[in-house]
Amino acid sequence: MGWRRCPRCNSGAVVEQSSSCLGCLLGISVLFAIMGIFVGIASSIYHSNPISAIIITIFVIPIPMFFFFLNIKFGYSLYCKSCELHFKPNKK
Repeated sequence: MGWRRCPRCNSGAVVEQSSSCLGCLLGISVLFAIMGIFVGIASSIYHSNPISAIIITIFVIPIPMFFFFLNIKFGYSLYCKSCELHFKPNKK
C-alpha cells in the first residue's frame, strides 16, 4: 500500500484500519456456500435433479462475491493518530 501522510495535518502517524465485520461476513458466507455445495453433492441432488442443483449453485455463489467486493470497496481506511482523522486512501 505504501507510506501515506495525513491530508489534514501532514503527519506521518497514519495507520491502516480494516473492517473485521466485513471480513467475518465474507468468511461465513464462503463457509455456508461451500457447505451448501457439499451437502448437495452428498445428498446426490446433483445426480437426481441437475437443473435445480445448477440453479441453487447460481444463487449461492453471488452472496460471497457480494461480500468480497464490499470488503474490497469499504473494508479498510486510514487513520491519523495526531489529528484523529479517518480518511480513504487515494486510488493510485
